[in-house]
Amino acid sequence: MTTTMTTTAIEESLTTTTESSSDAVELVSEPLELDTSKLQAHAVDLYYEVYFLDSKRHVSSQNSVATPAASVIKLFIMDYIYHLVAQGSITMEASIEGESLDALTKRMIQLSDNQATNVLINYFSMDTLNAYFQKSGYSDTQLQRLMLDETARSQGLENYTSLDDCVSYLKKLYEHKDQLVNQAMLTILKGQTIQTKIPSQLPETIEVANKTGELDTVENDVGIVFAKEPFVIVVLSNGVKVPQQMREAIGEFASAAFNAANETSEIGGKE
Repeated sequence: MTTTMTTTAIEESLTTTTESSSDAVELVSEPLELDTSKLQAHAVDLYYEVYFLDSKRHVSSQNSVATPAASVIKLFIMDYIYHLVAQGSITMEASIEGESLDALTKRMIQLSDNQATNVLINYFSMDTLNAYFQKSGYSDTQLQRLMLDETARSQGLENYTSLDDCVSYLKKLYEHKDQLVNQAMLTILKGQTIQTKIPSQLPETIEVANKTGELDTVENDVGIVFAKEPFVIVVLSNGVKVPQQMREAIGEFASAAFNAANETSEIGGKE
């Protein structure tokens, strides 16, 4: 799973012209530069993407492969739960081991509670969840063990996801945000209490819907930043030697993307 990154900055420019019978409005963005050198400096394997949800501009490492998910796997478990809710197969008030499904889901996402996650995995079953991931197009996302199962990890079992799977899930969540189940998932994600990466260097007034993940050498964070132009941001990394430095680098990367999202200028003219 080792990928060598050689590019330290990606530049992309976009010009979109919208015309009517008498008017033309040209939307111009400055060349987009997102420096990834600090991300690369602190990880052996690095997978990243920023996708601007209105203009469709994006920058990506373009190297998506299965990589340890850590707690990012919990996003896809939540997606399955709300799939069942949408079908009418279960309600969020359902009681599981004496606690509501709603409370367990919120603990799993907002607190990254591993005990709550394991209750949900055992209740729905690993096989059922994996079948749903595959059916939904998340081809690299797989549960192989419970959370904190060090015996399973020592046997080479791991939970996986990928850059493409995370971007796909987050884009779907935003693009269908008018649906009640997606509204509910976004609300839960916006209540995230772990703010050490993507949100860490953003203005406090900016809403972020994100989910982090950490293992010994893994630092992940994925989410949607509700900037002037909302954007998806995914950073997955492995081979991290100094976690705090990688977390700060992710925060800087998110801040740079936020600034770029707010820099789009509009030039109007007639012809």
